[in-house]
Amino acid sequence: YFLMNTSPRIQSMEPIEDPSITDLSDEVDIVEQDDDRVDEEDGLVETRDPDRVHAQTEFSYKDLVTPILVPSFIYTVERELVLPILPLFASKFTNNNMLVGLIQSAYGFGGVISNFPAGSITSIYGAKVVFALAIVFECSAAIVGLVANGVWLLVLSRFCSGASMTFFQLSRQVYSMEVVPGSFRGRVFSGFGAIRRVSALVAPILGGVLIEYYSTSTVFIIQVVMCTVCFVWGGIFMKSSPGKNISTEVRELESPFDEAKRFYKASKENFYNLTRLATYAFLLVMIRDARIFVVPVVASHIGFSAAKVGLCVGLGFGLDTLTVPLGGYILDRFGRKTNGCLTPMLMGFGFLCLGLVANTSLGPTPTNYTLVCISAALLGIGNGLSSGLVYTIGSDFAGTDRHSKAICLAAFQPSQISADW
Repeated sequence: YFLMNTSPRIQSMEPIEDPSITDLSDEVDIVEQDDDRVDEEDGLVETRDPDRVHAQTEFSYKDLVTPILVPSFIYTVERELVLPILPLFASKFTNNNMLVGLIQSAYGFGGVISNFPAGSITSIYGAKVVFALAIVFECSAAIVGLVANGVWLLVLSRFCSGASMTFFQLSRQVYSMEVVPGSFRGRVFSGFGAIRRVSALVAPILGGVLIEYYSTSTVFIIQVVMCTVCFVWGGIFMKSSPGKNISTEVRELESPFDEAKRFYKASKENFYNLTRLATYAFLLVMIRDARIFVVPVVASHIGFSAAKVGLCVGLGFGLDTLTVPLGGYILDRFGRKTNGCLTPMLMGFGFLCLGLVANTSLGPTPTNYTLVCISAALLGIGNGLSSGLVYTIGSDFAGTDRHSKAICLAAFQPSQISADW
C-alpha cells in the first residue's frame, strides 16, 4: 500500500505529456494549464477538450497483433523450448551440480547487466532496432548451444539468451507505450502474461517431442529457424516510430562513460519513485516465483501421492491462466494500487494456509488436501491477477520523453530480473 502510494489510477485519461517533466512527482505540481485540470490524488489530467479525449482513448488491439503479439508468441515459444532440456543437456558435460547451477544462473546474470546498454540503445534508435538486436542475441545463443562441447560454451549461450530477453522485453514495452494509451495498458500487458503462459504449456511438449524422436541438437536448430522467422516478421510489421516520441533533444550514442552518467542522472532524478516501485516489483516477483516451488514441496511433505500433488498444482495454474484478463481489467478500471494490494493479499492468505497445513501432524487427510487445494487456488488467482502489473507500473513510472523513458525502464527492469534470478 505504501510503496505504490503515487501509482496513478488511469481510466480514460493519459498523464500529462510535458517534455519538461522527468519525475512523476512533478505531475501533481501543475494545477491548471489551458483549461485542463490535474487531479492531484490520482496524478491525472482531465481535459475539457473532447477532441483530445478521443485521441487519448482511441485504440485498437489490431494495432498490436502483427507487430507485437505474433512475434512475442514466436519468441517466447522458441525461448521456452530449451528450458526443460537444459539440465539434461548440461549433465552430458558435467556431474557437478554447482556448474549446472552456474549454467542456469548465467541467464539471469546476462539479463541484469544488459539493462544499461539496452536502455541507451533504445533511447536513441528506438524499439525496432533493439528488437532486432534481441533476436540476434537469441539466435547466437542457439548457435552456441548447438556447437557447445563443454560447460563454458553453455554458460555463454545462456548469458546471450538472458541479454536477449532483456532487450526483447524493453523493446516490446517501449513499442507498446508508444501505441497503447495509458487507459489500456493494464489489459495489453496482462495479455503478454497470457502469451507467456500459453508458451510455457506448448514449448515443453514440443521440446520433448523433438528430443524423443530426433535429438537435442534439433531443438537448437528449431530455435534458429524460429529466430529467423521472428526477425523477418518484426522487420516487416514493426514500425520504426509508431507513435509520439516527445523529446527535447536529438542525440547519438555516446561513450559508455557518458551513457553511464545519463543512466545515473535519470535514476537520481527519479530515485524516490524508482526505489519504491522497484522494491515492490522485486518483492512481488519473488512471491510469485516462490509459489511454483512451495506448493508441490509442501504437498509432497505431507504425504500426498504424485497424482494428487499434480492435480493440486494444475488447479493453481488453471486459475492463474483464467484470471489474467480480469487482472488487466482491474489495472485499468480500478487502478494500479488496487491490483497491487489485492494480489499479494490473496497470495498471502494462500501461503498462510500452506503454513498451517505444513505444521500439522495429521498427515494426508481429506481436510489437509482441501486446504492445500485452497492454497494453490488462492496463489494461482493472485498470480493471474498480477499479470502485467509490473510492466504497467514500470510504464507509468517511465513517462513519455523518448530518451528518458527507455533509461527509466532500464533502471526499473533489474528489480524483476534479479528477483527471478
